[in-house]
Amino acid sequence: MSEQKFLSKALAFDPANANQRIEITPAINLVPNRYFLMDQLGMFRDVFLTQKHALVPVYNEVLPGALQDYNWGEKSQTLSPDNKRYMRIDVPHFPASYAITPQDVEGIASWAQVYQGNDLQTIDMVREMKLAKARKAHAWVREVSRFNLVTTGSVYAPRGTVTQNFYQEFGVARTQLVTDLATSTTPDAQVNQVVAALQDNLQSGEIVSRFIALCSPSYFQALINNAYITDILKAQLAGGVSNLLLNRQVGLPGTGNESPVYRNFEYQGVTFYEVRPQAGTTFIPDGQAYFMPVGVDDLFTTYYATPNKFATVNTAAQASYAWEFRDPKDEIIEVETETNLLNFVSRPQEIVVAYLPSGTVPVQPYTP
Repeated sequence: MSEQKFLSKALAFDPANANQRIEITPAINLVPNRYFLMDQLGMFRDVFLTQKHALVPVYNEVLPGALQDYNWGEKSQTLSPDNKRYMRIDVPHFPASYAITPQDVEGIASWAQVYQGNDLQTIDMVREMKLAKARKAHAWVREVSRFNLVTTGSVYAPRGTVTQNFYQEFGVARTQLVTDLATSTTPDAQVNQVVAALQDNLQSGEIVSRFIALCSPSYFQALINNAYITDILKAQLAGGVSNLLLNRQVGLPGTGNESPVYRNFEYQGVTFYEVRPQAGTTFIPDGQAYFMPVGVDDLFTTYYATPNKFATVNTAAQASYAWEFRDPKDEIIEVETETNLLNFVSRPQEIVVAYLPSGTVPVQPYTP
């Protein structure tokens, strides 16, 4: 059988010699790694507001201890009323704009179009490339802000337009535990201590059967290097069960995404995920792991707000916006884009952080 060969027939002038033609190969696109773990886990519920501010009703149910017995005819025990209050949230604004000028198109080669017989940029091509970049920027700020909520309990607004911490709003401290995985014989007690804190702090009446831990690479490696855990993995291999010692094809259980991007390991009812830095962003500080339950109603919410536009007044928000304005003098096309979002946690005490003795010590977000 003859070997198939790919022939590239696209030609251009050699930049080093205008008298010579040179062949063009398909383009190589270098794109930063961005995997969007939070979206894939499906932990956040999207809510589309019609306003830029909202009130969140908070009910603290007051339950008595075990009822006392009373004599017949005696006045009964009085049940205390529930405490009710409102929490205000203000949605941050994340705008990004760009422009298209004749200089972006005129005489500019489009290497991707060479094989279609056209080697020049068009306005539509530039527009689509820039819109795609804006959509990626909107998705990325949502992912970064969600991890910021998990690790700090705060609204993501790096320029300080909104300052709100939900540990402080609810008046609760974060449970923070040291886990020495290097010297412990078995991490059972330490993992169970974390799970017990999550169960005790839930305060929703729900029964949770599954927990996850978002781990820095150093924490995850310390876990699977623990002698007891290594013995478990070896026993699994001996029984014909593929695991981390042999197979990196360990995607997200239950999501249908089986890929080598996120190593994970399930132990004591907790699925541990390795969260590696992406595109220069470190999501989980070194030596730390953040534990939380999965499946709790409205534990995590992303609120979206509308722009300052007449067309969107009192309408349901969208996750992303873009508008195009063409200069009457036909010299520039301006494009405005924005996403307006706030990530919210209704029970911040349901995020427990564990850290290695050699890792970065987490800062307590709030002390009652």
